[in-house]
Order: sequence, then structure tokens, then C-alpha cells
Amino acid sequence: MTGPNADQEVSSLDIVLEDGERIDSSMSAATSQRNSSQATETIHSLFGDQEGPCGASTESSLAEQEATLDAHTDDLHNINLELTRECQKQGQQLQRDKTFQNDLVKDINKVWQECVELVGHDRLMAEFDAQRHDADAKQD
Repeated sequence: MTGPNADQEVSSLDIVLEDGERIDSSMSAATSQRNSSQATETIHSLFGDQEGPCGASTESSLAEQEATLDAHTDDLHNINLELTRECQKQGQQLQRDKTFQNDLVKDINKVWQECVELVGHDRLMAEFDAQRHDADAKQD
């Protein structure tokens, strides 16, 4: 790729956890499982195996919370992948647009230079100023 941002890559989006740890879109299943296990341990350390108001164990509630956490983690990972693909696609389109724009500018400069060589700079600028003045007068 060419252009002012050619040396920059579109990177994956990162998820930043509360403790500042970053999770990127290449997070492995093992890392996801480790994070899930850490979350479960945190829940257990906070609430232990207390019984609820009806005498039922909170173990099933913890399992539901863990399953919900896993589902949300998977959803976030999938959204992250989708956004990464979309960003890359838009980055590629932007690069094509910049290339097209640069080619147009080069063509305009080439035609301008040829006109300058044919009729001279002063005459060309005088004609250009006259046309601009006429256009301004028509707008008023």
C-alpha cells in the first residue's frame, strides 16, 4: 500500500479488563477458560458456599453466572472479530480512495504543467483569474 498511512496496520480491537489486562481478538480458548476459572474463584471467595434465603445452595446460581459470563465472553469475542474485519475492509477502501485521489491530483498537475508550457504561466493565470471572476459574478 502507498500513502501517508501505508506503514500502519489495522489492528484488532482490545478488551481491557478492570485490572488493566488486555484481551485481543486472538485470545485463545485456554486463556478464555483461565479467565472464566478466575472469575469463578473470585465469586467463590466473595460468597463461598452460602445458602440462600430459601435454604438452597448458591452453587447452581454460580454455575448459571459462569455460563452467562462464558456466553458474554464468546459474544464479545465474535463482535470483536466482526468489527476487526469491518475495520480492515474500510481501511482497504480508504486506501483505494486515497490512491485514486492522488492519481487525480497527479493528472491535474500534469495537465496544468502542459498548459503552462503551451501558453505561458502569466497568460494562463490571467485567464484562470478571469474565469474565476466571472463565476463569482454569476453567483452574486
